[in-house]
Amino acid sequence: MSEEHVYSLESWCSWCGEFSRHTLFQENNIGRSTFKCSACEFLTVKCRHCENMARAALGESRKVEGDDEGQGNSLFGDSIKRVSQLFTENWHNELCAEHDGTMPDFTKAKATILELGEFKHLMRPRKANLYGLTKQVGVVAGGIVAVGTGAYLAAPGIAAALGSTGALGAASTGTAIGTLKGATLASASLAKVGSGGLAIIAATGAGLGGKTGYGLANAYFKDIPDYHFTLKRATSSDCGHRVVVVNGFLSEEDMEAHDWCDGLADHYQDAPLWYLNWEAKTLRKLGGMLSGTSRSMFSSSILSSGVGLASKALAKGVSHGGMAMTAVGLASNPWHSAMLNAEKAGLLLAEAISRTEGKTFTLMGHSLGARVVFFALLALASKGGEKYVRNAVLMGGAVGNESEVDWTTAASATSGGVYNCYSERDGVLKWLYRMANAGLSTPAGLVPVSHGVEGVVNSDFSNLIGGHNEWKANLGAVLDRLELGRDTLREASNTSPVVEAE
Repeated sequence: MSEEHVYSLESWCSWCGEFSRHTLFQENNIGRSTFKCSACEFLTVKCRHCENMARAALGESRKVEGDDEGQGNSLFGDSIKRVSQLFTENWHNELCAEHDGTMPDFTKAKATILELGEFKHLMRPRKANLYGLTKQVGVVAGGIVAVGTGAYLAAPGIAAALGSTGALGAASTGTAIGTLKGATLASASLAKVGSGGLAIIAATGAGLGGKTGYGLANAYFKDIPDYHFTLKRATSSDCGHRVVVVNGFLSEEDMEAHDWCDGLADHYQDAPLWYLNWEAKTLRKLGGMLSGTSRSMFSSSILSSGVGLASKALAKGVSHGGMAMTAVGLASNPWHSAMLNAEKAGLLLAEAISRTEGKTFTLMGHSLGARVVFFALLALASKGGEKYVRNAVLMGGAVGNESEVDWTTAASATSGGVYNCYSERDGVLKWLYRMANAGLSTPAGLVPVSHGVEGVVNSDFSNLIGGHNEWKANLGAVLDRLELGRDTLREASNTSPVVEAE
């Protein structure tokens, strides 16, 4: 039957990710006819290569609800909104979401997994990506720094979910970092991405474990191709609890997580131990910079000068073009690349956890790995309801300590609290982190989070930890002081949130 005689059909929708009925909206003699999805009511056309439905132009009369003139301009900018509007109103996609690479597999969008190791299989594409989109793109346009995932349109379901928030433009080009005006360089330098940088996550957090989170996770998964979970320790019996450890800077000695295994030998013995691998190449590069012949690159005098210069630049109010160059330079820095991808890795961790049936988790992260854990908690908190995470232990965390709201939100995703373990003797965080963030953020791994933040315990290890890379070597002593992991089953019965900070 030719397309012009088809008045309705059932197929997968690239807008909402549902298998739904599509009713003829506009019959075209030349080109593909337009249909309307019964689930999301967005317009669709047939994919050029299969029976799935691709995204169709919304048309001038079908603007996204809530996207009024001027709304969201301060965050995303006119230029990005105009580009996004051009595509969504006038451009028919040639391919469905599976064939253009924005959805791995429609049939798995709501699937659950039994163990974290199945997550990589869950993200495996069912069909070839015929667009072959680039891995990552960074642009500066209209006063916005946007670090993208290579997809020029929102992943399935995200466009509909974000339309009313004004975030469609950001979704179409990547994660908006912030404007390049004055002190908001803090956002451009990733110092305080926090809630603002999580605009997409906040809007779709409730979709974790479903089609919306699946589409967004797929976009981030492409940016971190070596992302996977490895089981490092199994148990003879299953208490239903899992420990997940996440690295920061890497050396050749800790590529296989032996340091984590040794440190946890006497802790959480009845819980399987999972190691999250992410950004291994960049983390090894950063680890190399902090050792051997490259150590001089980060001497305290050089880093101190860098922080001073950055602060003076901000005080003088660098020109718009100069500020843009500064932001681009920062974003191309391997430290900043790792900081940004840590946030993406955090969302992926939250997605994996939310899909794992009947399990609870203890999350541990060191350095940038602590940043991964922190952003995973923020994403899980936006989902609400069930507490998947019992405790989170952040050691030498490369995440700002300033936002009480973000820390309270992160802690709310746990049943037992967040432990912020810091050392005032951490030279890497003292100099490298502050320079990389233009002196506008103080890492929680160096100083405590504000006292009184509900659900957060600050623990000072300055008398034990003399440097950034000493945490895992002393992991057993750290956990003993926190009184964690000696008896996992006993902890499982004690789920009252920690509310006092040391």
